[in-house]
Formats: sequence, structure tokens, C-alpha cells
Amino acid sequence: MSVIRVFSLLIVLFSVIACDGNTILMKAVIEGDKDQIASLLDAGAEIDERNSYKWTALMHAVQKNDEVLTELLISRGADVNAKDNKQWTPLTRAAQKGYTKLAEILIRHGAEIDSRTIDGWTPLLWAVQRDKKETVALLIKHGADVQARTTDGRTPLMIAVSEDYTELTHILQTAGARP
Repeated sequence: MSVIRVFSLLIVLFSVIACDGNTILMKAVIEGDKDQIASLLDAGAEIDERNSYKWTALMHAVQKNDEVLTELLISRGADVNAKDNKQWTPLTRAAQKGYTKLAEILIRHGAEIDSRTIDGWTPLLWAVQRDKKETVALLIKHGADVQARTTDGRTPLMIAVSEDYTELTHILQTAGARP
């Protein structure tokens, strides 16, 4: 392969990577560079600046399942209820991934327990869909609506039953959920 062809491919690759619009702060979060994050914030970096998907640095920390960076960003003022272009919050992502410790951190710092995505899904609905029992129990403990419905009318219990999640079905029924 010619040098020109390799160079052209690299330019295309970097263009694709850069098209998400991630800030320097977001890139530091993705790389897990705590010192650079602190330096950038000390220098006045906007903590809740958005990329082209409306993600924030905190959303990247949650996606990485990084408790230390999540705590750092929250302690520096990150919005725990920021929503991306599909109305996902950091708690929605943590619940969907089953990152129970992160979900607990976010809830402790004021995350809205029943926030809704564009499709009407709450963090509890996502945790049930993905069979994340510990996260479901945590969300219920903190008052998540066990009767929440997606825009197409499904409840957490309906999802658990349709997926044959026996243990989750029991957890939800114990919490008062019904179809």
C-alpha cells in the first residue's frame, strides 16, 4: 500500500473519530486521565459541554463504569440529570449496563430516578430489560415507579414475564408491580 493511500486512510479514520465532537475534557475522561481532567477543570473547561450526541464528560465516565471519575466530575459540578439526544441520563446508562455502584452514586447526588428516554423508558425499565437484578433492587429501594410504562405500554413486570426472568418477576411483584 502506498504511503499516500495509508495517509489518506489515516485522515479518514481521524475524521470519523473526531466527528463525535468530543471535547478535550471528554477525551481525558475516555482515557481515564484523572490529573488531566482536574487540570482542565481548574483551567475553566466547561464540565457539561456537549458533543454531537449531546453527551457530557460525566456520561463518558458512566459508560466506562469509572466510579472515581464519576465522583470527581460530580464533585466538580457535573449535571447528574443531563440528557443526551435520545434523552438518556447518566442514571439511564448505568441502569441499562447494570452498573449498580454507579447508579447508587448518581442517585445519592440527586439523579432523577424515573427520568424517561425518547421512547419512554425509565432506568428501571432498562435494568429489567437487561436482567440487572441488583440494579433493579437498588432502583426500587430508591422509589422507582414499578408501574412505569414504555410508550408502547409495557411495564417492568410485563418485560420480566415476557423475558422469563423469574427472579426479577418475583422482585417486582414483591414491590407491588402488576401488569
